[in-house]
Parts: sequence; C-alpha cells; structure tokens
Amino acid sequence: MRFLKTSRDRLDLNEAMRFIGAKWTGEPHIVFDPDLKPQYRIRRASSHDGTMLFSMELMQKALTPLFERSSYYKPIGEPPQGMRPRYTIGRINRFSVYGRVKLPVGVYPGERECVVIPVRCAYVPIGA
Repeated sequence: MRFLKTSRDRLDLNEAMRFIGAKWTGEPHIVFDPDLKPQYRIRRASSHDGTMLFSMELMQKALTPLFERSSYYKPIGEPPQGMRPRYTIGRINRFSVYGRVKLPVGVYPGERECVVIPVRCAYVPIGA
C-alpha cells in the first residue's frame, strides 16, 4: 500500500472558507442558551485508553444528530411536512472517570467518558 503525500496552500483554504461563509444567509438552526430548561438530553458514552482523539470522536457523535437535524423530542413527534427543527442547547457537560475500563481487547487502565447535551426543540417553517 502506498500513501500519497499531498499538501494544500493555506491561502487557497482560506479563500474556500471565505466563499463558503459568504453564501450563508439563513438563520442558525442551533442556538446556545446557558440557562436552558431542556425538553430532553442527548447522551453519548464510551470507554477508551484516554487518547484525546476518542474524546473528540465522542463529542462528534453527540453533536451529529443536531447538525443533521435528525434529533427531535419524542412526545411531540417528528417534524410535520414543511417544517424543520430548530434547537436550543444548554451547557455541554463532559464527565470522565479514570481507572480500569473494559475495552474490546480486555480490561486496561483507561477512561470512561460521557457527554450530555441539554436540548429544547421547536419546529419552524422551512425557509424561516
């Protein structure tokens, strides 16, 4: 197997990011409120050896349903036709417990980590 070395000019990436940012004209669908009273919470947990990569991956797993607009409050059901969710999130909590954890290869020193995101969901018309 061969790995190809590639590089990108930072100025090219900067231009691409500026172009992407210039096209954004809509309202954000995720808003932060530090005093939020949540409808529900998104929880994700994992056990790992303490590598920061696994912590970032866990945070990504917790945030992905919000980015993809696939999370909703079960009692009010899925969004009706012509509506989309708008989320208000509270403070993101991350908890870690260090010690011996059960990993796929056995029991080793590591970390049990949990991410909790408080969420309130409202449906708004598409385009609003």
